[in-house]
Amino acid sequence: MLAGVAAADLLPPSATFREPSIRNQPSAPAGPSAERRPTAQRVLATGSIVDPGDSLVAHLRSLVGARDEAMTSVQFAIATLRGMGEAVDADLAGTTTGVDLVALAQSRDAWGKTAKPALGDLLVFDRSDNNDRPSSLVGVVIRRDDRGVIEFLYLQRGVIRRGFVDSRRPTMQRDDRQRVVNTHVRAGRSGDPRGTKYLAGELLSGVIGLQGLTLP
Repeated sequence: MLAGVAAADLLPPSATFREPSIRNQPSAPAGPSAERRPTAQRVLATGSIVDPGDSLVAHLRSLVGARDEAMTSVQFAIATLRGMGEAVDADLAGTTTGVDLVALAQSRDAWGKTAKPALGDLLVFDRSDNNDRPSSLVGVVIRRDDRGVIEFLYLQRGVIRRGFVDSRRPTMQRDDRQRVVNTHVRAGRSGDPRGTKYLAGELLSGVIGLQGLTLP
């Protein structure tokens, strides 16, 4: 049952599944192929993104590169939870901004900071855009690797992306084996003041527990 997956810790996928190879820093597809990629809404509209016998993580990763200019990162996160088979309640379904999402989570004691988020928990990042807004980006946790680095999906600038974050090492981009530790979730621009933070670990403001936002 998919609902049971969300409650489990993020352990490596079963060896019986074949996971696709995806670059650590996905970018939007270019050229004619971009027009053939499904939008996020189309991919998630079926209510389930998982076929029997397939890996949940592999299906979530398969969304990377899909485009949708209409959805916010919050709406994408909610749609992803629905696609995972979670029963999203009415209050969460009507939320469109990160600030409102955090307020809802706080009212339900589902807001906090943890080094070990679970599958389906939501990550909230501040100042990920050039307007320096609080709670400006929301991502969905999909896995935690053997280093303790969290892998997550998020929608930014109209493209579904794959990110990594480790709040214990917020300023480290790559480890000594050149594996990603923290993804750039804020794009740099000329005129940024000295000391501007760009990495996921630096901008992570908190974690929203899935169980506090979905129906039993």
